[in-house]
Amino acid sequence: MVLNARTRRALEFDRIVERLVALTCTPMGAERARGMEPSGDHRTVARWQRETREARAMCATDGMPPLALATDPRPLVVQAEKGVVLSPRDLLDVAALITVARETTRYFTRAAGSGRVSRLAKRVGDFPALARALADAIDPEGTVRETASPALAAIRAETRRFDAQLRATLDRVMRRPAVRAALREPLATIRDGRFCLPVVAERQAQVRGIVHDTSASGATVFIEPDAIIEVGNGLRAAHRREEAEVRRVLRALTAQVGHEVPALRETLTTLARLDVIFARARLAEDMGATEPRLNDQGVMVLHGARNPLLVGAVVPVDFQLGDRATTMVITGPNTGGKTVALKTVGLLALMAQSGLQVPADTETELPVFRQVWADIGDEQSIEQNLSTFSAHLRQTIALVAGLQPPALVLLDELGAGTAPGEGAALARALLLHVHEAAVRVVVTTHFDALKALAATHRGMVNASVEFDPETLAPTYRLLIGRPGRSHALTIARRLGLPESLVEAARQQLDARSREMDVLLAHLATAEQALEAERRTARAAAQQATAHARTVGAAAADVAARRTALLAQARAEAQALLAEAQRRIQGWLAEAAAARGTPQARPTLRRIASEARDFAHRLAPGRPASVTLVETPRDRTTPTPAAVPSVAGPAASSWLPGTEVRVRSVAQT
Repeated sequence: MVLNARTRRALEFDRIVERLVALTCTPMGAERARGMEPSGDHRTVARWQRETREARAMCATDGMPPLALATDPRPLVVQAEKGVVLSPRDLLDVAALITVARETTRYFTRAAGSGRVSRLAKRVGDFPALARALADAIDPEGTVRETASPALAAIRAETRRFDAQLRATLDRVMRRPAVRAALREPLATIRDGRFCLPVVAERQAQVRGIVHDTSASGATVFIEPDAIIEVGNGLRAAHRREEAEVRRVLRALTAQVGHEVPALRETLTTLARLDVIFARARLAEDMGATEPRLNDQGVMVLHGARNPLLVGAVVPVDFQLGDRATTMVITGPNTGGKTVALKTVGLLALMAQSGLQVPADTETELPVFRQVWADIGDEQSIEQNLSTFSAHLRQTIALVAGLQPPALVLLDELGAGTAPGEGAALARALLLHVHEAAVRVVVTTHFDALKALAATHRGMVNASVEFDPETLAPTYRLLIGRPGRSHALTIARRLGLPESLVEAARQQLDARSREMDVLLAHLATAEQALEAERRTARAAAQQATAHARTVGAAAADVAARRTALLAQARAEAQALLAEAQRRIQGWLAEAAAARGTPQARPTLRRIASEARDFAHRLAPGRPASVTLVETPRDRTTPTPAAVPSVAGPAASSWLPGTEVRVRSVAQT
């Protein structure tokens, strides 16, 4: 993508870059983020946006990956490759890298993602053998452990024996009365790696040994007693052997690191990429940003766009360009927010093409530009003896020569800085030229000629930043389709300029300017009334929609409950019917089995009791009577019929097959 230094500075893109850098966790990631550049390739931008989306989703469910590294291990990898022996502290930094790599791999294993970011994380290396070797050899304080090698363990054991022997011998020497009387203080000190006693110079004859040093005043000499010289020599020799073995261990560990250099380099690169991707996700979360939809039709649609560099209560901007119109002319008073709108559009385009989500509402849509060109602000140059007009003109010349569609061109106060007539003519010619180049153009201006051009030329549209003349304050709302007024005379009156001077200035305006102001004032009033009606209608529509949703939800709930109750009742009825059939069949079988036996009457009474209980369960609120019936033909033979609330002939005339009416269940 073509992005020159002036555009980058005008849109303050580097401030966004520094915010991203501050959110990285590694020196490699910070370096990569600092070099971030927007891409003009649609596929690349889409891939970056997908990565940011995936990382943000992972952060929401699994938190941030453990990428933090305090130091940059890349120089150590280079040294190891060249065979330069690494220090214990250097090896600790390599171990920290391996730990981060291992924990990052575990993070992505737990996250169990299948997107591009998870596939990228699989490039992070695993170094179990090197990790064990470093852990066994180097302790957290950066000291080579005795466990680094058997030889080192033996040497250090020998060193401790010599040291203990030397201290015991020195202690015996210091307890001698003559020596104790000669000491400046009863403490041993080290000079040139030797244990020495601080002896008063006048009494040095009382201590036999080698003088290794003298105090600055000459009053004290430092003597190594003869009794410890041989032990001291042994201790020094042991220290030299220890140093040699430590160097050998470090060389071996460095060689192991060197063997893993290709995998370590791949891991470092991958961690840096992951660091930047997750920094983009964190930045999106901090800004309350959303992923823009990308298109290749050059259509820009911003809903509720906010400039992320502004602080405090930021008024969101709605912006649309590239569908019916490809050029927008924004007019309005100074300090009215025209430049803010211009910068917001340009900055969000650069952010999106850098893989960053943008601070705007959902359904925001952006194209991918090959070039973004912005000429904003005062570029007067004392060193080059250029006026503001000359500096802007040079940018314009460079723009005309280097324009590469599809491009976004942002021009602030086009044609300003020179005579109004010539400036307007030059601005009109330039705007027509750029408009015909199939690019997207947004300009701010005060020239009526450009307002008229945008109102009459195909593919152009006017816009203005709303300004409240009563409070002299901008509202920062961008009104597309309507040119703006400068409000210069109104502002002058409100700020206290005498009315006579304001009126004199008004008389100096030509008739056409006055007519334009009157027309714009009427248009603004009508637009405000229309917007108020639109807001009222929108609120009513939203209220009606909400009411319809509520009614629909209630109706759906009633229908669902009715269906559920019917299903429940049907199921209960079927269950009761099945149970009734089962019970009746059981009673009939019991009665038939007891017929003609002494147990017939007790059995029938029990069946009658069970039938009454079952009838009560079927209709809890209705009384049920069950009568034990005997046939007139054989009064000693009971029938299995137990019928509640029976209507019909007298019981004395009942016979098997007699038809009866059971009132409680309304059945014959």
